[in-house]
Amino acid sequence: MGHTIKVRGRNEGIHDAHLCIQTGFSNSVALEDAINKRIPFIIMEAPHWRSLSLDEWVSWGYNGLAGGAFRHKPPDTPRPKPVLQPWKTEGSVVIFGQKPTDHSLRGADHGAWLSEKLNQYPDAEFRPHPLMSPTPLEPIEAVLDRCKMAITYTSTTGAEALIAGCESKPEHPGSTAHDVQDRESWLHDLSWGHFALDEFGRIGAKHIIGGYDEAVARMEYCMYERPRARVNAQETDRSYYAALEAWGHRTRG
Repeated sequence: MGHTIKVRGRNEGIHDAHLCIQTGFSNSVALEDAINKRIPFIIMEAPHWRSLSLDEWVSWGYNGLAGGAFRHKPPDTPRPKPVLQPWKTEGSVVIFGQKPTDHSLRGADHGAWLSEKLNQYPDAEFRPHPLMSPTPLEPIEAVLDRCKMAITYTSTTGAEALIAGCESKPEHPGSTAHDVQDRESWLHDLSWGHFALDEFGRIGAKHIIGGYDEAVARMEYCMYERPRARVNAQETDRSYYAALEAWGHRTRG
């Protein structure tokens, strides 16, 4: 497409670049340099549904984390995506936990949020993030099969639950599934944020570059997200486990 691509390490600054592309929304010298120079950046992340191989598909967004990133309006051409399931009429309420230090929490106290939700929904199931469980978990598909209402903060499970026909209640507007009014339109738009790796040269790159000028303008107006440092990780984890311990004592009577 006439663009020069340079590969640099995360601990290197970017020089004479017009776009920074990074996998994962974590602090790096390269990303900090792009933000300071008001250069648009793209974060590549895992897809929002599990029917696509994590090794072959990625989601993308300009100037932020999924849910807070900018993607320009896609064309009407359909993209590969899951089939929307009928709305559930019965099932359980499931609270989906996240890793307390995850960047997607935008610095929120996940323990405090978790404690609030476990008290708000006393009969709910709790599903921890796999990285917060000492033992293997039940497959997420089985949980969503019996779930009628999914409570999340920013977890991508909120999007999966919405596709599965659950009432999805993400807490933070940075969630991809926050305040969805039209599932069909939402899923179409979301599908244009997902590409297989071998598509980027044929379809993905052209579509993404089509939003570059607006991404530049948004950077100039400071319309971007900055990754937060993972500070006080031990205290953050303690808050999380304290919420679960209090909930465990309550449910044990």
